[in-house]
Amino acid sequence: MRSPLPYELPVSDGTENAGGVIAARQIWEDIEPDLRQFVLDRATALTRALRDRMKETGKSAIEEEKDRFRLRLKEVERAMSENTVVKLQRERDDLIADMRQLSLIDIDRRAQEDRLRDLEAELQRRSFHFKDLLDQLKADQERVVTNVLPMRYQLRQSAQVFPVAIEIRLPEAAK
Repeated sequence: MRSPLPYELPVSDGTENAGGVIAARQIWEDIEPDLRQFVLDRATALTRALRDRMKETGKSAIEEEKDRFRLRLKEVERAMSENTVVKLQRERDDLIADMRQLSLIDIDRRAQEDRLRDLEAELQRRSFHFKDLLDQLKADQERVVTNVLPMRYQLRQSAQVFPVAIEIRLPEAAK
């Protein structure tokens, strides 16, 4: 087997020789179908590999996102039960118990009733807020998991392979 010729600038590659150009064209005509098929096969293989990789990555991304939403929902539910709503309910129940002891002073009674109305309004507002937040999180989870992420990890086109250049050097034409 011969070693490749040393690099020559394109100007002096021997293409001035008409016989060299004709020989190079004949070689190209012989190898062009095989080369085109190789490029198409390579593009198909790359497309399949990319599609498989994106499918795997998409599945893991969807599972991670489901876990994030699950944790966030638990966090909101925990905050709802631990923090404000339970405290307000306890405070309201204590106030109702105090009101049942029939206060003789009318001013105290009205103040207690006002406080009870305020507590009930605050309880409704916070309960609605947490319920609204949970509903929004569930809707976002559905949208992200079923629409956004699957589209993000979907191959929209096939892979493309572009040969940069083909150089045919004929040793006899360079002489």
